[in-house]
Amino acid sequence: MRLSPDQTSNKHKDQLHNTLMQGMRGIEDLDFLLNEDDEAYEKILRDAHISGIHRLFKQLVLGQAHSFVQKDPDSGQLVAIFNHLFSFMGEDDIQKFLFNLCDAYLKGMTVAKIEGEDVFTRVPGDTQARWWWVPRKIIDVDKQSVQRIRDVLPDGRVNWLWSIFDWRQNTQVMMEDTSEYIWHFYDMVESHPNGRGIGGSMFYYWHAKAVLYEMMLEGAERWAGGWTVAYIDGLKRKTTDAFAGRSDTADWINELEKMKSHKTIVLSENDKLEVEQGPTQGHQIITDSIKYVDDKIEILILGADLATMSGGSFALAKQKAEEMQAGPILYTRKSIAGAVDKHLVNNNMWRRNLPNLRAMGLGSVRPPKFVMNNAKSFEPAAEIDIIERMSRVGMAVKAPEAYERVGYEQPAPGEEVALIGAPQPAAPSPFGFSKDEQTTFAKGDALNATEDFERISEHTSKPVKETIQDLWSEMVKAKLGGTEASAKK
Repeated sequence: MRLSPDQTSNKHKDQLHNTLMQGMRGIEDLDFLLNEDDEAYEKILRDAHISGIHRLFKQLVLGQAHSFVQKDPDSGQLVAIFNHLFSFMGEDDIQKFLFNLCDAYLKGMTVAKIEGEDVFTRVPGDTQARWWWVPRKIIDVDKQSVQRIRDVLPDGRVNWLWSIFDWRQNTQVMMEDTSEYIWHFYDMVESHPNGRGIGGSMFYYWHAKAVLYEMMLEGAERWAGGWTVAYIDGLKRKTTDAFAGRSDTADWINELEKMKSHKTIVLSENDKLEVEQGPTQGHQIITDSIKYVDDKIEILILGADLATMSGGSFALAKQKAEEMQAGPILYTRKSIAGAVDKHLVNNNMWRRNLPNLRAMGLGSVRPPKFVMNNAKSFEPAAEIDIIERMSRVGMAVKAPEAYERVGYEQPAPGEEVALIGAPQPAAPSPFGFSKDEQTTFAKGDALNATEDFERISEHTSKPVKETIQDLWSEMVKAKLGGTEASAKK
């Protein structure tokens, strides 16, 4: 909520603003990573494995769907209204801002700026169009751009405020309205007013991995090409021909390096060169250590190490997946949904549109709740086609599940329903006509019926054919007479 003119002219706030301009009296962010390195988060996410696990975690947190649900039994209409207002923000923008809010698990806190506008539209259940505030874009804010301020009031009371870095003024300025932002804290404790994530724990693993990578690259440079063993006959002898004055070891090494660079080796017949392969034990130790660190990082982020193709069982993989979904993923998903529900739905969508809701008689109804879940989303047209195909082959489908997949609620007994489409025709009779067809047909069609009988009974035995012929004749006579065939026949 923006400050009113009398609030903005408050002398104490003006003095605080001037103090902020001169030098912040902010509370230091006790983020271990940022205290170690201002670019620690950027460096950590440059690691391919950590970045992949990081993105996988955020994608799993987002789940399959997001929606609004009722808080009160009589708030069903508000669900439709809020879905309509929320639809003015593109699905891609929704996915992006939820994706960015997930970073709080690593950094401790994420902040997003809410941008919206008034649009003239008619919401579901309303008889006229009105001006409604709708969100248009939610922009991620760098955690290092915001700072918490401890302000001591003249009467001794302590007031907590927030400041944000203004790029135009190149300084920190006080936030006039914090309700214009979404604030998501992963773990907020007294010692960490800006939130606490798992970044501090990850630092040690990342640092160890960086050291191991450096050692691995040094080993590759030193041992990947192997080394050369030279057996020089009479190494200490004084030569007067090819290498006069160069009989010590250092000179021989230099000469051999020059020969190798020219791809040509010139030695006497009594000398010998051998190329040995580099050791593999050191490389194996480093790769095993890197794998150990990667496994620990997976457990730290996901709550379980990922099953790999190199071994394991389906039951073990399923157990690990359940551990991930029930652990940090579920916690983060509920935490993000709560932040969106508090700051976007309640502080903006509901509060800004409250006059319209009162005009519709919904002012006293609590706003719906924003939720994220991992339920699968279905394409109604494709699901209807699948249900029809299953019905044709005699496969039963549970009615509640079918309604859920096509996106409609199953009608209650006695409830008025709308029948869409014509009933399906009955399956054709194997004898050429059915009960639902015409009850009579022309006598000239008897010849065609006889031809059909000959075709059907062509490959049957004589006793069976005679029985079928009697039944067929009675059925044809019944059709010609306009009556049904006797069931006793």
